[in-house]
Amino acid sequence: MALNPKITWLLGKPINPCGCHVCENEWLRIMDELDPDGWMSRLSRGMILCPECGCKRCPRATYHEHSCTRSNDSGQQGSIYGGFDAGEGEPVDGGEK
Repeated sequence: MALNPKITWLLGKPINPCGCHVCENEWLRIMDELDPDGWMSRLSRGMILCPECGCKRCPRATYHEHSCTRSNDSGQQGSIYGGFDAGEGEPVDGGEK
């Protein structure tokens, strides 16, 4: 299992201090491998927002290495609301970092 450097391990369990969509998806993948029946702890994770501006459509909310645009506009390059695929745990659109 490849480890994401933004996922922290505590007492043998991963915690996700980052909270971006990419790290959240990686955390869910790791948790599914470690505890496939532990779905209750993953039910309500809350809305993912940019840690700088608080916008859900900001590219930084999608991937922690993207720049914060301080904008909640739809279709921003690098945002999942603009076609960025955060499911693979890697940026795939070549968006700005």
